[in-house]
Amino acid sequence: MKVGIFWVYQGQLIAAAVPLHEGIDDGDFINGPFDHMTYWETVRRTMPALRTVEYDAVPRGRVLYKKVEGRCYVYMDKVLHREKVKTGIMTHFALPAETLFATDIHYTTAPADLERLFDDLP
Repeated sequence: MKVGIFWVYQGQLIAAAVPLHEGIDDGDFINGPFDHMTYWETVRRTMPALRTVEYDAVPRGRVLYKKVEGRCYVYMDKVLHREKVKTGIMTHFALPAETLFATDIHYTTAPADLERLFDDLP
C-alpha cells in the first residue's frame, strides 16, 4: 500500500508515491511527502509535453491513509471518477478494495469550481 499524489494526463497516471510506512503521520492521516506544486517541476523535466503546463491544469488527486479507520481515501478531481482511472490508481498505489474515492474541490480543474474556490478566500 502506498500514499502520495498523482495526476492523470491523457489517460496516463503520473504519480509520486511512497510505501505507507514511509509516509508522514500528521495525527489523523498518513500522507505522502510530496505536494503537487513542488513535485510538478520534476514532472515538467521528465515529460516534455507538460513543460509549459501549470500543475493545477491537469486533473490530480491524493491518496491518504486514515489511521482511525484503517483505510485509504483517494481525493481527486471529479473528472477522474471513472472506473478505468480508479483501477489504475488502485493498482499503482496497491490499494485494498475497501478504499474510498471522493471528490475534493482543491483538486478541481473546472473553471467554475476554481472561481468559487477563490471567491471563498478572505
